[in-house]
Amino acid sequence: MDLSLSKNQFFKQVVSPHSEMAAYEALWEEKSATYERIADMFRQAPGAVPTDLVSEEKINHIKGILSDIFDKFNLDSFGVRVRGANEYPEKLRDAKNPLEVLYFQGWWELVNTPSVAIVGSRKVSKEGLLRTRKLVKCLVEDDFTVVSGLAEGVDTAAHTTALELNGRTIAVIGTPLTHNYPKTNF
Repeated sequence: MDLSLSKNQFFKQVVSPHSEMAAYEALWEEKSATYERIADMFRQAPGAVPTDLVSEEKINHIKGILSDIFDKFNLDSFGVRVRGANEYPEKLRDAKNPLEVLYFQGWWELVNTPSVAIVGSRKVSKEGLLRTRKLVKCLVEDDFTVVSGLAEGVDTAAHTTALELNGRTIAVIGTPLTHNYPKTNF
């Protein structure tokens, strides 16, 4: 089997993580952007990567915004995973509305550890906080990675408790980097 590629085929297959990240962020800039609508765009263009769906001008504009965000938060190292590539998490490949691009900072191998997601109210009661802390304590003791968003309330309690107990935690940002919420958790 001949695995050689022509120069044009090779460069068509090579992706720039920074460009794909900027293009994906640009898709979220549209007024009607939702996980479902963006996933539909990719379903209608099988094999496409974000840069296939966004103008070079828009990509360069978003690259500038991302550069400012990286500077503001001192993000010198991060990783990018593009759906369709080998590094993309197996657990997410069959999602109903899959993310096309994942960004991460920290130890990527955590995605392959046994994990449990904890989500709940943003305006959580004292009892809810106690239950969250107790649940996280049990999970950490049983060597699970705690996964949660970065919202106020239960999400924040899950992460802080895991960290206090020297457990592993994965924080999932449910927004593009250009639209983070809540500001207090970034």
